[in-house]
Amino acid sequence: RVERVPDDAQARSQLAARYTEAGRPEAAVPHLAWLADAQPGDADVLRQLAQHLLWTEEPVRAAEVLDRLVEVDPADEDARVQLAELIVWDGQARRAADLLAPIAAEQPDEPRIQRAYAFALLAADDAGAREQLDAAVRLLPDDPDLLLESGAVERWQGDWALGKERLTRARSLGLAPQADARAQALLSGISALLDPTLTTRVARTDDSNGVGRLDAPVRLEALLTPHLQIGVEARGDRITT
Repeated sequence: RVERVPDDAQARSQLAARYTEAGRPEAAVPHLAWLADAQPGDADVLRQLAQHLLWTEEPVRAAEVLDRLVEVDPADEDARVQLAELIVWDGQARRAADLLAPIAAEQPDEPRIQRAYAFALLAADDAGAREQLDAAVRLLPDDPDLLLESGAVERWQGDWALGKERLTRARSLGLAPQADARAQALLSGISALLDPTLTTRVARTDDSNGVGRLDAPVRLEALLTPHLQIGVEARGDRITT
């Protein structure tokens, strides 16, 4: 029927369905693409085409179709998330974040949305990435990739101890070799920063009888975190902190 009448939309739709049932999504794609062009406002056809393109590992074309789908049906949350996940590391991080921002605000407890939004903000170098990563980690505490990125951000911008904890957990849950090497390097840097550095300063003079006398206080200082330093000062019979 399609060979005889190429414009037979019903035949193309049924043929695409048959190919899908037979496990041949690549054969269904041309017919779904024809339907999507013939019926540009049909959201269902666009959803089917996008899914088939993802099944056949054609992410660039899938992103183009999902972009059209979001325009046709702005309320389709799955399409927004899928599109954001496809374009976030392809130079369109800001667009991905904008796509996800409204639904992330409406669904603070939806793990996939919060995870995608965190990575979008991170890729866009947004100031809110640290807070969003933290929120996503609370929803997905066993996601090694989230833990790695959150730990890395804490290493450079925030709480070193928390960064160390999350990077260590990420490694324990299993990371790809390159990611694991990155986590190990970050952990080494944190350990060097967290190791307390103890210093003492003392000045002594001798009195007229040659007896050493404490002329300046003895101070012991230790850097505990980037924001907390503890010190002890001893002068005579007094010790203060």
